[in-house]
Amino acid sequence: AGGAPIRREDARFVVARGGPDGGLEETFWAYALSPVYGDDGAVVAVHNVATETTARVRAVTERERLLAEAEAARAAAECTADALRASEERLRLATEAARMYAWEFDLRTGTPTFSADAARVAGRAPSASLAENLAAVHPDDRAHVADALEAARRDGQGFDYEMRTTPDDGGTAWFRVVGTVLRDPDAAPARAV
Repeated sequence: AGGAPIRREDARFVVARGGPDGGLEETFWAYALSPVYGDDGAVVAVHNVATETTARVRAVTERERLLAEAEAARAAAECTADALRASEERLRLATEAARMYAWEFDLRTGTPTFSADAARVAGRAPSASLAENLAAVHPDDRAHVADALEAARRDGQGFDYEMRTTPDDGGTAWFRVVGTVLRDPDAAPARAV
């Protein structure tokens, strides 16, 4: 006759596996111990059924570690995204308050790109064509602007100049243009911003 078993899942045991290094190994086992009673009701033996669960425990531990890393990476990305959104909002508010806009000029293709608020600040919608944007510059300033952009393209020089443009309302608007040149991996001038 037998009694109620005592069960344990994933019990940790350090065992000698008898490998070449003779080292000890952390293992995990599920087991059930059941008393075996004699005719007089005394325990005469213990029946033990054990199954090694080391591989499963390690797999679960690794999965939990990977999930924790993924959650940490997601949280870090969320914090980074929040910080980026806050930084972009501060930049938007600062440029709006200063009545400024951002621009970029690809020195290799001659293609300008403007921030969304350029039309509001400049009083006219900028063009994706450098020639059309230069046409909006006051005739007395056009050569100076073209020379500054050409020097940036040729020599990688930054620039700082004032110019006048003609907004859609027909008036005249003054702008101070400050730019720096960014180089490509070969150190050639690539973009003016």
